[in-house]
Amino acid sequence: MRPASSSCWVWPCPAGRASTPGVSTVEHWEWKFGDPDGSLVSVAESGGAVVGCSHVILCRCIVDGEELLLGNGLDVAVHPDFRKRGIFNAMTEQRMEMMRDRGVSLAF
Repeated sequence: MRPASSSCWVWPCPAGRASTPGVSTVEHWEWKFGDPDGSLVSVAESGGAVVGCSHVILCRCIVDGEELLLGNGLDVAVHPDFRKRGIFNAMTEQRMEMMRDRGVSLAF
């Protein structure tokens, strides 16, 4: 493992799993996922404890020659004792607003 830059770490890639022919794995990863795009996080708290979280990885792709910013929603959770209170919906609304503010073209 070696630091590729301040924004990512590189782990050895198993043989046969390179992403794009002709593009170094680190270069492609940094273009697709690296700063300045980063990620977005929404956290719900109760009494100083985290009771919900929602994470979006921002990534780039090219569609019909145009570079687009995408939002990949991951790791959404609400503690069982806090479900059915609208926390998930509130985090989703906040996540969508943050993506709109960042110029995300497509959320998935």
